[in-house]
Amino acid sequence: MSPGGVKASGRTAVDYGHGSQAGIRPGGMLAELAAGFPGWHVWRGRDGRGADQGWFATRGRRLSAPQVAAGLAATLSAGDAESRHGMLAQQRVSEERVVGGLP
Repeated sequence: MSPGGVKASGRTAVDYGHGSQAGIRPGGMLAELAAGFPGWHVWRGRDGRGADQGWFATRGRRLSAPQVAAGLAATLSAGDAESRHGMLAQQRVSEERVVGGLP
């Protein structure tokens, strides 16, 4: 999780390095999400045995306290790609709503 990050799901997001953005395959779900949501680092989590587990996204910038209070999240986690896509889309709408009035 990024320093000062917020967990939208209540679960800790752990990146074991296996699903890093550098390893995104062209045409894959991670590539689609990364392209669709610039400013976010997207990855798959791994369990203790190295199997894919969870879908995560972390903003590439820190959020101010007023932005967090307005509902923006620094890190998102979901059990599946569709849920994470929905969460990212919701964050986009929230950010558009608060950007004009917050630093």
